[in-house]
Amino acid sequence: MGPGELQLTQQVVSGLHTCQQCQLQVEPSATFCPQCGGQLGVSATTMPPPASFSPRSVPALEKAPADPLIGAVVADRYRIDSMIGRGGMGVVYRVEHSKIGKVMALKLLTGELARNKDTVRRFKREALMVSKLSHPNTVQVFDFGSAGGLTYLAMEFLAGFDLGELIERQGAIPFSQLAKIIIPACGALQEAHDVGMVHRDIKPENLFVTRTPTGEELVKVLDFGLAKLRESRELNDITSTGNIVGTPYYMPPEQVRGEEVDARGDVYAMSALLYTCLTATHVFEAPSPIAVLTAQVSQAPEPPHLRAPQLDISLSVSALIMKGLAKDPRDRFQSITELGEALLGELSGESRENLRLTAPAPRPQNDDEAATRGEVELYERSLKRRERLAQVVGLGLLLALSYGGFHTYQKSQRPQVFNGREVEPNHTVEDALKVPFGKTVRGRIGQRLTKDRGDQDNYLVTVPPSSTAMRTQVNFQLSALPNLALCAWLFKKGQENPLFKFCSGAPGQEVRLRQLALQPVEYLIAIRQDQDKYRESQQTYVHENISDDYQFTFSLAKSDDSLEIEPNNGRGNAGVLHLSSNQASQLRGELNFMHDKDIVCAQGSDWGKFSINDAEGGRRPRDALLQITPLGGPNHKIPIRLHGPGGKFEESERDQRIPWTSPPLSLKESPCVSLTLVPNPWAPRPHVLTAPSSSHQWVVTLTQAEEPRGASVKKKH
Repeated sequence: MGPGELQLTQQVVSGLHTCQQCQLQVEPSATFCPQCGGQLGVSATTMPPPASFSPRSVPALEKAPADPLIGAVVADRYRIDSMIGRGGMGVVYRVEHSKIGKVMALKLLTGELARNKDTVRRFKREALMVSKLSHPNTVQVFDFGSAGGLTYLAMEFLAGFDLGELIERQGAIPFSQLAKIIIPACGALQEAHDVGMVHRDIKPENLFVTRTPTGEELVKVLDFGLAKLRESRELNDITSTGNIVGTPYYMPPEQVRGEEVDARGDVYAMSALLYTCLTATHVFEAPSPIAVLTAQVSQAPEPPHLRAPQLDISLSVSALIMKGLAKDPRDRFQSITELGEALLGELSGESRENLRLTAPAPRPQNDDEAATRGEVELYERSLKRRERLAQVVGLGLLLALSYGGFHTYQKSQRPQVFNGREVEPNHTVEDALKVPFGKTVRGRIGQRLTKDRGDQDNYLVTVPPSSTAMRTQVNFQLSALPNLALCAWLFKKGQENPLFKFCSGAPGQEVRLRQLALQPVEYLIAIRQDQDKYRESQQTYVHENISDDYQFTFSLAKSDDSLEIEPNNGRGNAGVLHLSSNQASQLRGELNFMHDKDIVCAQGSDWGKFSINDAEGGRRPRDALLQITPLGGPNHKIPIRLHGPGGKFEESERDQRIPWTSPPLSLKESPCVSLTLVPNPWAPRPHVLTAPSSSHQWVVTLTQAEEPRGASVKKKH
């Protein structure tokens, strides 16, 4: 018996499972940890596994039959397989190099961008500059050029996620986890700085995390499109028009002022990125980009350990970030290597093992399929002998394909008229129906697409900007169907990984989020059958419904300070109760989609206590109990199940009746409580695997409490 088998045997004997991520002892019937949300039975990793679409997960979103370029061959060698996403300057496709049989990513400029000479010129400069870099943590560029009216850039194919997606998914990123991503990225930037290249657009979306075949994380720095060679007069002509390019949240003051930006500008941007990742907030929050840019020049940033005191950011880490954010470049770290070494010094000995700024080039985990630079260069040398003939043949083929594809594309882009109902077919991204924000749409999960694949309805909704905040609070509501459970998967348009999965868990159960904070961008909403298994005896079938409509609405929320704002599943985005002037503070919320978790924190300068009530005036389904887990205080991370009136159970420290009241807590330490639903072990068998959701509300009240005797003495000692 190996160590893993022995550990599992010990857990079964004790009657509890141990979460591999936070080490919490969890009931054996649970499938997700109530503390950290991790899936039980899955080994801990420093990052969530890379998520990408597969035929088993969201098959309809993977295919794009309406795209005329799918199947086309670019430059006589790049056969387009599927679209990966859209970037700031074009569309990125997954392609196969038809001559060497290897997979790459191909970025294309199309439409008006491809006809703009300055844009094409800048696009080619990106390829020229990045092709000079060979650091293992820089995305590798193999080829670039124009063919058949298409301007392309061929680079290595990566599977994974960027830091922006990670922040959306989990909120603030712990320093020990973040440093292992940032330090290698600093090494990649130093190589660029050594050849006179400044990135000038460092942001979470441009740090991409993939994995090696051994499961280790490998970060890649993307998009040097805003970089410029200081010695290149021609490139200076492109960016000397006075336009500011970059992302306001991470832009150094000298770039805002239109001054020359050197490597220390990337130091500032990387420090701002560290601030965002550690606190889940930007250095400067303002209602408009101009206001953010003004703050970059004129305002002093608040230290990260003060911005998010509940996250326990060390003073030394906070200090090095503040040094990187100095307004004067002379007061910052003078190289990106200095910043990386400072971060390395903050890690413990175990965490520093095998981590350094310069490292041998590991292979990404998809290395059997993905092309390497050596394979591409070998092919290019053989290609030169027949280059002229290949160009003539390839150009003719691509012109014909482009001509026919252009008219096919025009036809497919004819605008649809929204009349309140879905328009079939809409089971692919390209057929998604555009729905005006605030309008209700009616649809049906109708005829199966195949025997094993149900109907799926896709919609595009653009969330408008808020006049008072960086995110817009929306109300999302998905009605119920009598014979099947529904899910709404929410994506940022062009991204593979869903931001949220809102699943009802049962027929007849609606999903409603009264206040959901979203960035003002375009989103894809996929409505489909919930086929997850929530009971051991549950049989999962692919259903259809040809007579009942569902309705969903994406509209502006009515602001209510007493109501939770989703997502609130981490300390970085938790609901906050403030205790001042001896006045009680209260927050309400619902756990009305499967696997929902809400966190509420308290702030103040005195002592207080939480009081939690649940399902006032009613009772939750008998299979579900509200579980609270204190985060801070004497009962730190000890979960408690709350039972309603009349329920039969054995009362203990783990099981208590509502309402529950915490012991006195020091509000200076920002204590929190985590709330989620767990299976009721006293419910009639068979027990559920996952507690059912419902619209019953929990209520958390913060009131003043007296300081316990001896608390001050303990602090002094």
